[in-house]
Amino acid sequence: MKSNTIYVIILATFFISVLLLSTVSEAIHFKCKGKARCLTGIITKVIDGDTVVLNKTINIRLSLVDAPEKRDKVGWKKATDFTTKLCLNSVAIFDEDDKQRKGSYKRIVGVVYCGETNVNAALLDAGLAKGLSSFCKKSEFATENWASTICQIKKKK
Repeated sequence: MKSNTIYVIILATFFISVLLLSTVSEAIHFKCKGKARCLTGIITKVIDGDTVVLNKTINIRLSLVDAPEKRDKVGWKKATDFTTKLCLNSVAIFDEDDKQRKGSYKRIVGVVYCGETNVNAALLDAGLAKGLSSFCKKSEFATENWASTICQIKKKK
């Protein structure tokens, strides 16, 4: 009886893994731009509204977005809770910024998608973060629709 249960668990885990990998790989081709890294994994920790950890080891800073820091008190909890609800323990896709690969505190910089949601854009739309216009010239994402109000750069046709 025990061996049957173990067999069923192993089989179920295998099928779920295959399903997740096929879904994620389709999403990667659809979302990632440029030549920098395109990573997938699980968001295992949310540091604050604009900083997450992918696969327990990869610290990511959201490009062109500035959410309140813990020391700021006002807005920090709302932004952090928002990102936590959206991303924690979910499959995510990270599209590294071609023009700004390294951020401060050993973080890599880019756009994070949790499910179908662009987290960078969602934080801005919810009013929980402000845009970092000073980085527009250093970001491949400056011409994206979600960044247009920050960067005011027209997309090249």
